[in-house]
Amino acid sequence: MLSWLSWSENGANAAGMTANHPVTRCLPRTDRGYVAQWSARVSWLCPRPRMPGLRGAGGPGHDADMGSMDSTDSSGPGRPGPRRPLRPGETRVQRADRNFAEILGELRVLQTGVQILFGFLLILAVQPRFAETSSFSRVTYVVTLLLCCVATALLMGPVAYHRALFAKGLKPEIVRVSNRFARAGMLVLLLAIDGAVLLVMDFVFGLPVALAPAAFVLVMFAVAWYVLPTRRLAALDRKLRAQRKLPEQGSGDADHG
Repeated sequence: MLSWLSWSENGANAAGMTANHPVTRCLPRTDRGYVAQWSARVSWLCPRPRMPGLRGAGGPGHDADMGSMDSTDSSGPGRPGPRRPLRPGETRVQRADRNFAEILGELRVLQTGVQILFGFLLILAVQPRFAETSSFSRVTYVVTLLLCCVATALLMGPVAYHRALFAKGLKPEIVRVSNRFARAGMLVLLLAIDGAVLLVMDFVFGLPVALAPAAFVLVMFAVAWYVLPTRRLAALDRKLRAQRKLPEQGSGDADHG
């Protein structure tokens, strides 16, 4: 009997329906034990749901940690790095929403390029002079068309992924996966654009002359899309690591002093 009462009291405390609760104060003293027992059963049968990836018991969007989106940097997969500072007055949930909106804006720009390239390739196959192209040009055309299709699928992937996980409390995960979709789509789109340039130059000037413009386009896109952002990101990571070490060194000097 004592164990039952102790279990009921603990369950009532978990459910917030103890004898000191404002609701139970209005009841007769003989009915308060029944309220505690039933509240304990309800709390045991219907525990409070927890969303995956959420930690903390504060208000929505304030002290709930929406995953480890900013616990790693982009210097490598799974490589720990300094945390990116949040904007003033911005929570991690709001940051995830803002990052996803920025990704969607970038994807709209990329989709425009994919649509133009895809339409050009489809029209090119029905031109009368397309039958005069060499076997190398036809293979290049097929590979470029397939690369364009893959780029379209990757760049539209974030929308499908977000729709499948909509309202599940997984926005930081959606942002991380969308970022990977966008990076992979940009890489495939780069190859598709370079293949289209090689195809047109081969048709106009021949293969020996077409290799130089195709190589120039490939290098130009690689520098603009990857080399410059990677160098800037490496400099930013070094700066953030240096700022992170300053408070640690200060606290260490204070402890020794």
